Amino acid sequence: MRYFFILLFFVLSFAPFSYAEDHKFPCDRNMTQTDLNICSGEEMKYTDQNLKETYQQALEKLEGDYFLQKKEQFLSSQKEWEEYREAACKFENPDEGSIAPLIYANCRIRLTQERVETIKSGFMEW
Repeated sequence: MRYFFILLFFVLSFAPFSYAEDHKFPCDRNMTQTDLNICSGEEMKYTDQNLKETYQQALEKLEGDYFLQKKEQFLSSQKEWEEYREAACKFENPDEGSIAPLIYANCRIRLTQERVETIKSGFMEW
């Protein structure tokens, strides 16, 4: 019986790790600040990848000489938007403290998701 409780203890001790592997961003659980920072950083990478894919799909729709000016405008607007996102998230972020990476990542996630929706609504309807 004693071995059963030892085994049960080990199974329950490692349950959060298996949960984290099964779910993409389990940031809604009780976690340490470091865990939240890491989780939001992973979600930020995911939203950045989603933006890159959406951006590439939009560029594909602007192929050909007819869209040359629009493509240049889109490329310029994307560059300016990236600069805006960086400046806005630096402004929102405190310069110190353990929560700073979380605030920065959440800002980037929010603005990136908004940009993805803007691109989709502007290009994907064509």
